[in-house]
Order: sequence, then C-alpha cells, then structure tokens
Amino acid sequence: MTYLALYRQWRPRSFSEVAGQAHITRTLQNALKAGRISHAYLFTGPRGTGKTTVARILARAVNCETGPSPEPCNECAPCRSSLAGSSPDVVEIDAASHRGIDEMRDLRERVRFAPAASRYRVYVVDEVHMLTPEAFNALLKTLEEPPSHAIFVLATTEPHKIPLTVMSRCQRFDFRRLAENEIRDVLTTVAAAEEAEVQPGAVAAIARRAEGSLRDALGVLDQCLAYAGSRVDVEQVHEVLGTVQQDILDRMAGCLRQGTIVPLLELLDEVVAAGKDIRQLTRDLTEHLRGRLVAALAGSGEGWALGELLSALEGLAQAEADMRWSPQPRLVLEMALFRLTGCRAATGGSVEAGEPLGPPQPATPEPEATAAPGPAAATPADLDRLWPQVLRAVEARSVPLRSFLQSGRPVGSAEGTVTLGFPFSSEVQMRRIATRGKKILTEALREVTGQDWDIRFNLVEESPPQCAGSGGTLEKQVVDLFGGVVVEDEEAGRG
Repeated sequence: MTYLALYRQWRPRSFSEVAGQAHITRTLQNALKAGRISHAYLFTGPRGTGKTTVARILARAVNCETGPSPEPCNECAPCRSSLAGSSPDVVEIDAASHRGIDEMRDLRERVRFAPAASRYRVYVVDEVHMLTPEAFNALLKTLEEPPSHAIFVLATTEPHKIPLTVMSRCQRFDFRRLAENEIRDVLTTVAAAEEAEVQPGAVAAIARRAEGSLRDALGVLDQCLAYAGSRVDVEQVHEVLGTVQQDILDRMAGCLRQGTIVPLLELLDEVVAAGKDIRQLTRDLTEHLRGRLVAALAGSGEGWALGELLSALEGLAQAEADMRWSPQPRLVLEMALFRLTGCRAATGGSVEAGEPLGPPQPATPEPEATAAPGPAAATPADLDRLWPQVLRAVEARSVPLRSFLQSGRPVGSAEGTVTLGFPFSSEVQMRRIATRGKKILTEALREVTGQDWDIRFNLVEESPPQCAGSGGTLEKQVVDLFGGVVVEDEEAGRG
C-alpha cells in the first residue's frame, strides 16, 4: 500500500478545517449562502498556506448535490469524484508547465462545453504568474466573457506578476502566513492522531522553521517521525533540519556580548564538527539575536543594549550576504565574529551591559570638555582616541546612526574641519549619514570636544582593523591566537 505524506493525509476537506485563513473561508461561505458566486477568483499568498486546498473545497461546495452550500457534504457523487481527483468538471492546470498561448487557446475552446455531471465546471490554474504575456491575453478574453457554467480560480505566490487587466476581473483573496501558535496546534493534533510523542520543544522548533507554511511544517514532522520513530525530541529535530541547538546559540550570543573571541571560536568548532552548515548557523544566530532585539524593545532585553544588538545583527547580515560569493563561508563568519568582539582575544576584555560592541575604551579618565583639543590643534590621532566617546554620544541621540558609523573613522583634521573616512564597501552608509545624520554627528562632536566642527566625508581604502589595547593588526592577532606564522609569497616577491 502506498504511503501518503502527512500533508496529504491531513489536507482539509471543508472550510471549517482550514487553519489560519478565517478571513477567507468566512467570506466564501457567506457568498455561497447568498448565492453570490463569482466567475473568477484570485488566490494569492506564500507557499503552503492553503490556496489550492481552498480552491478544491470551493469546487466541491459549488457542485455539491446539497448546494451550492457553505460546506461540501463530501458524500455525494460530485464530492467523492472531486476528492478522488477523477471529476471531469474540476480541471487543475499547472501554469508552470502549460504556460504558452496554445494551452490557453485550448482552454478557451474547452470552456464553451457544459459540465459533464455537475453544476459548474471549475478551472484551477496554479502558479498562474508563470503564463506568458500572450497566454495572459488569451486568458483575459475568456475572463471577459465567461460562460455561466464556468468558474476560474487562479492561484499564485507572486501577484505582482499578474497583469492588472486580469486581476481586475477577479475577486482577490490574500492568504497569510500562519502564526507559530496556529502551526503548533495543528502539529500537536496530528502527532496525537499518529500516536506519536513529540516534545513541545520539538513542535516549537518545527513551527519556527516552517516560517508560516503549514505544508512545510507537516513535511518536517513526517521526516522527523521517519527518523526518530514515535518519540521525537528537540535534538532530533535539530539533527533532521541541520539547525543549531538553542543552548549553543545562547552561549554564542553571550560570548558576543562579553566580547570574548576564544570561546566563541571554540563553539564554532563544535558546531562545524557536528556537521552543521555555516550558512544555517549564521541564519540561526541572526534569528536568535533578532529575538533578543524584540525582547529589548519590549523592555526585557536581559542586559543587552540596542546598540549592541543592532551592531551584531548588521555584522551577521553582512556576513551572510558575503557568503554567497565566498568559497570559504567559515572564514567569512570568523572575520565577522572578530570584528563584532573587537579583537579582544589577547586582552580578555568584556563588554558591560549597555556598552556598544567595538574596541574597548582607554583606561585613562575622559578629558574635561574644557581640556579637549581645539579645532586647530587636534590631530587624527586625537580624534581617533575620542571617537568611541563620539559614538556613544551619537547613540544617545540615534541608535541606527551609531550603527551606520561603525565602519567610519577620523582620517584627518585641519582648521576646524574633520574628515571621516569610510571604506568603499560602506559607500551607501556614508551617503546616508552625509544627507540625514550630519546634524546629530555635529552635536556629538561638539559635546565631546567642546568645539564646532565642519564635517567632510571621503571614501578610503580599507586598512586592516586594529585591535584596541593589543598594539597590532588583525592579522597579527589571528597569528598570535592560533600560534601560526606569516609566510611570504615568493612568487609575488619576484613579480
């Protein structure tokens, strides 16, 4: 006997069984009660949210012997043949593989014929956005003057690709992603019916990974039951999905907040040794910190400052983007972690709660405002020393602006003018600061130095980052940390 996947076994057979789309099922049921049946519907929304399922329920409801009714009986001949997929009056078309004008012309010819054994002939066109422009024109002609016995249901995940002329002739219904609690409820019900014991943590991990798609969630549950049998725990879910356990993410986040690189790299080694994908780890850690950001905004951030979290999220997002083009994703992540912890492996420093991630501050007392260097006497070194204080002053006024300034640094000063240099990779951030954040930055510089400054912006070559408090470049710190040596390239030397 052929085994049916869980998402097929548990496909809803009536509107009341559809999860998470009450705004759609209720509207359709009321329309069926009132006899207000449209000749064309457009179902849009992410994958796995019930578009095709609702289209099939609608087809049975309009053709049910007791209907059209708000719910199909699923017992009469039209309902049974539709459930079995053998009804001649419910035609499903995959537009991804039948996307040309010839297929739509054939549809125009067939739609003229009356239903064989039902009240309506229902055409369900899936992935309709894949049709060619010529095919859309042919379909439009059919939608403009449809026969009274024909109903069209167009389903798509990309409604922006549907011509407005087609869309305007349909009743549009937008399916939404299911909430995690809605997916958990369905998974719990299915697990109980399958006589399987699935831990709540495992159910939560599956629901989180599904990202609003109930079909994906049931597919993962099916895979976990095949792997673990009738008892599924959260560790087995992580093994099936290739995701990282919550406790490791907690420890990695703690290392990021404390600014300690060595235990962070040890955890990375542990994850790699377990066979996890670096890109998936980066996504998991980003999602974990995003959760902490939401908690911080709600006032329960457990000591995390917004500046810390924004800097960490920005760094991880950039690392994930860089991995798409790099053959060494692990190196990309390691360099991102070095930057986020401020290269403090050698000093063993830590970040206090509320202090933004970055190089540690000098131990010397902050100078009084009256003793701050004047515009004419200040040097790039003076401004570089005071730059962490400037960043804190900016953060007090605008956390996002402080995050954008992370990649900049003072590169020159003369006669009341300070020049900030940004690497070419940060040109977008530099232009945003120059147009929107210059006033705040000017106020922060005045607060720290006691002087007014004219600010200029330049793009500069990106130099190796310095490890504050260690007296060396990032290259030297990596060599010291791993006990290596620098080997010169002899071929390059000859050139």
